[in-house]
Amino acid sequence: MVISMKKSIIRPRILLSCLTLLIALPLYSQDAAKKALAVFPFANNTGSDAYGAACDAAANSLVLTLKSLEGYDVQVLGADPVERSEEALASWAENAKVDIVLYGGLSLNADGKVQASLSAFDRQKAATIVTKKSDYVKLMDIFHTSDDLVVAVLADMTGKHIGFARLEFHNSGQPGSYEVAIDGAVVGKNLDAIAGWREGKHELVVRQKRMLGEYELYKQTVTLVEGKTFEVDFSVPLLTEAEKVKVEGLESAIRSRWDKGEAAAEVDSLIAQYTDLFKDVDYCPALSAYRDKAAKLAMDWAAQKQKLSDRAQEQGEVKPDLSKLAAAVAQLDAGLKAEANAANDRDRSIAETRAVLDALSQNLRDGFTSEENKAKADLRLRGALDTGGWISFAACIIGVAGAGAAYYFGNQAFNTYQAATTNAAADSARSSLQLCMAGLYAGAGVGGLGLVFTPILFSVGPNKAEALAEKAESETMLKALGPE
Repeated sequence: MVISMKKSIIRPRILLSCLTLLIALPLYSQDAAKKALAVFPFANNTGSDAYGAACDAAANSLVLTLKSLEGYDVQVLGADPVERSEEALASWAENAKVDIVLYGGLSLNADGKVQASLSAFDRQKAATIVTKKSDYVKLMDIFHTSDDLVVAVLADMTGKHIGFARLEFHNSGQPGSYEVAIDGAVVGKNLDAIAGWREGKHELVVRQKRMLGEYELYKQTVTLVEGKTFEVDFSVPLLTEAEKVKVEGLESAIRSRWDKGEAAAEVDSLIAQYTDLFKDVDYCPALSAYRDKAAKLAMDWAAQKQKLSDRAQEQGEVKPDLSKLAAAVAQLDAGLKAEANAANDRDRSIAETRAVLDALSQNLRDGFTSEENKAKADLRLRGALDTGGWISFAACIIGVAGAGAAYYFGNQAFNTYQAATTNAAADSARSSLQLCMAGLYAGAGVGGLGLVFTPILFSVGPNKAEALAEKAESETMLKALGPE
């Protein structure tokens, strides 16, 4: 015979009967003080280990119901401290200062049917005061047969009635762990049902400890009615709204920094936070998919971080030293400023030279293009042909021609200087310009002398004596100037 070991199998109404006995015990003793009550494990008397889980479930159900009763300090033992004989129980209870000892078990007959029993030992009476057994029934039916036993025990022992209601817990959401608290005290975890809880008003809470802290799945004050079943419906979510915001926020932050090597430390922290959220998913095993995702994300990030590191190293091999670059820029800036100042000085010198050349050229043009001066020169020239006027005039023409030639070549040298692209070309153009300046000044000097002496020679035309004197003077001047 295959028996399911789920907790929901053990909903022993026979335990309700025995719990009712517990209520009767303090009434029977007329002791108003809080009594110490010890619960021994349910003994597996079936001869098969397959019923061990059923025994544990029966004991747990008994303890849950005891928690609803007032006036008892309940102590649950993991193993029998002594034999279950009255003498051994009396001695142990006296030493342990326990008022009531509850012990029960499951037995099996030849037909494979199960019988549940529960007994209560009273230390003051040094005897077992109540023992109740169910009929041999199928395991799934034993809980129904125990209802009659409960009524009988209460009637026989106390003559008073205490009602119990049944609680059933239904999770319509994800499978997961949770705890149940009644009136502020935790009564159990992952409960399918509580066979009996004292009737009346009670606060029921179903909650989980999740990634962001405690989360209440159900909270309500209810009125339990004797003989009725109260169903507690709740739903375990895969992720709460707050958890969704947290998880999606971390995922978005990680994605936005995935390709940024400078944000590696920040991504390390974000992935650590993401992984820590799913470290414990017992409250919702379906979240193990997220835990696997977090592990894969950490591995992918390790590979990505190595790629970013390699890329940064490659870029760093050709990356210039910014400090040296800044120094070079500063030096270049200083050189450009110095060159600009030198260019300004050079431009100013050229402009001054050009102004001098233009002024001299204009003076020469003004002195020899006047029609009135030319007419006078012609008149005087005719009166002084024999006094050397032609020599003075020739000197004047030569001087003007020389000055004009010097101006022309000087202007060419100036343009060459401006167009020079090297220091050597600029120095050569500057030397040519200086030579032209010298020629210009020499030609201007000779032309000037011609301008001075020619009027004098021309003025002697009408008077021969003056012409002779002027001729002598011209000859003297020619001698002073040198041979022809």
